[in-house]
Amino acid sequence: MPKIEFEVFTWGTEHYSVNRINPNVTVAEFLDYFYGYVSAR
Repeated sequence: MPKIEFEVFTWGTEHYSVNRINPNVTVAEFLDYFYGYVSAR
């Protein structure tokens, strides 16, 4: 299963790696807990 890695930017916190707690998080595991949207340019 592919692993996921990217940085998160929020209103209240500095940016941080999405897998800072669990470096082996997979795409499926991430999507189970993802409630939001992705903005890119």
